[in-house]
Amino acid sequence: MQEANNLTTYSDESPGSKISIKETLSFAMGNGFAMFLAQMGAIMFLTIFWTDVVLIPAAIVGTIFLFSRIFDGFTDVLAGAIIHKTKTRMGKARPWLLWMALPSAFTVSILFYAPDFSLAGKIAYAAITYNLFAFFYLTMGGIAILSSVSLITQNQAERSKLVMVAMIFSAIASIVISAATYKGIEVFGGGSRGYFLFFTIIGIITGLGILIQFLGTKERAFASAGKTCDSIPWTTGMKHLIKNKYWWIANGITFFNLLFVGFMAINIFFVVYVLKRQDMVGPVMGLQYVGLIVGSIVLMPVVKKIGKRKGLMLSTTIQIIASIIMFIEPTSLPLILIGIFIRGFGSISIGLQQSFLADTVEYGEWKCGARTEGLCFSSASFCMKVATGLGGAMVGWMLAWGGYVPNAAQQSSKALSAITFMFIGSLAVLAIVQFILAYFFKLDNEYNDILRDLKNRREKATP
Repeated sequence: MQEANNLTTYSDESPGSKISIKETLSFAMGNGFAMFLAQMGAIMFLTIFWTDVVLIPAAIVGTIFLFSRIFDGFTDVLAGAIIHKTKTRMGKARPWLLWMALPSAFTVSILFYAPDFSLAGKIAYAAITYNLFAFFYLTMGGIAILSSVSLITQNQAERSKLVMVAMIFSAIASIVISAATYKGIEVFGGGSRGYFLFFTIIGIITGLGILIQFLGTKERAFASAGKTCDSIPWTTGMKHLIKNKYWWIANGITFFNLLFVGFMAINIFFVVYVLKRQDMVGPVMGLQYVGLIVGSIVLMPVVKKIGKRKGLMLSTTIQIIASIIMFIEPTSLPLILIGIFIRGFGSISIGLQQSFLADTVEYGEWKCGARTEGLCFSSASFCMKVATGLGGAMVGWMLAWGGYVPNAAQQSSKALSAITFMFIGSLAVLAIVQFILAYFFKLDNEYNDILRDLKNRREKATP
């Protein structure tokens, strides 16, 4: 029986039921816009803020990213266990959206504050604030947002629609960050003061977006045989998860996708030091997300027809083509603009990864007899944290290896080569790996049969 007031229930609501436009847009405001606005701001601008404004050495910046994200990844397991056991009138994941909105907004703001400390003090402040930002915004808030995909609907098409619309909103958020950050910092006086005030506003908008998802969505859990994700011990849930082969593949896809997202910290360095067009930072970085919006609109019906697996293989093929175009002449602005638009056009993999993970929840329930949304997405979030942390670390380490000098008018050829490879070559390599992983993800062919079997189990368990 479906209860009112947006409560989480274990219902027999049809897996084919449609999600309203209002709920889809509310979901997209949190899952897409809010999660990407501050996150992409940190990914794209935090490295250069720390190296060129706070003046922390690039190698240390990379190390902060890696070790902080690994530590943060372990806290994901704790967060997953908490959400795994959460059972309130507001739902399972939804209350955490409410509780994390304000802390998320606050930590986005303090992350971009430059204290007047010694180098050791600045490093300590950077590490502490980054971990606070990661825990409240990316971990507790992020896992709640990710888990909501599998709690809102069981319908594959509706899940794909949710994540694709959310991806469009994430692209809009990324365009806003790409196009507005440099100008916004200047409006607020530039330098450390400009960064702090601009990202304080970004933090407030982020918190509001999370609240909109909380207010505008509801959870619908579908447990078979009366066995819910909060009725089994955490250790048992982890054992079930380890047996889920498709969860491993989906995590591999997510890892290499997010590894590239971590590499995106290099974008601003490429525009400023390789293209030598600081005035083009907004257009170059924003064009990728314009391509993403266009690609989502064009490819959404294609993915719906051919399925997520083939959709991801198509996406990675397009991204490889984009890298080839940019490799022809890395210093040619027209070719870079064409390549970056095509790269964005083929970036539907960013949104599809959530749907891949959500489908593994049903497979795990079918195979082991219990749903484990919180554990599934918290463990996946650990994978995401390590991937983005490693990506950000590799940017810092590659800059240090190339002999990057902050604010220098001319960088060494070694530094320029390192920046160019990270900007262009890395995506081609990661796209090939994702293509191979997608080839082995055969759950699309089995999913409908699994849903029918789960429905039969629920009907037999009903008195």
